[in-house]
Amino acid sequence: MTPHRASLEQMAFVAGEMTALTRQLAGTLLCLDDDARQHLAGWPDDANEAYTCAKARWDAATAAMQQQAARASRSLGPITEFHLSGEKYGVSFEEA
Repeated sequence: MTPHRASLEQMAFVAGEMTALTRQLAGTLLCLDDDARQHLAGWPDDANEAYTCAKARWDAATAAMQQQAARASRSLGPITEFHLSGEKYGVSFEEA
């Protein structure tokens, strides 16, 4: 069996990057929405409706990304604790 190697620093970095990217995306979508709303009144009804539907999908996807980033961050703590605890007692983490 190949020993399983985990880089706790890399896991923490990736979780932080996920959170930062999710926040950046949410901010970008907010700016785009602000810009679009300035012109929305002049749009035809079908275009206005299409935008509203698309925005609802964007908002839902952004919320899902935020939940995933939060879950990843919350999971990192126990993963780190178990990994360090295993190393402390000489446990070798191996792939099945």
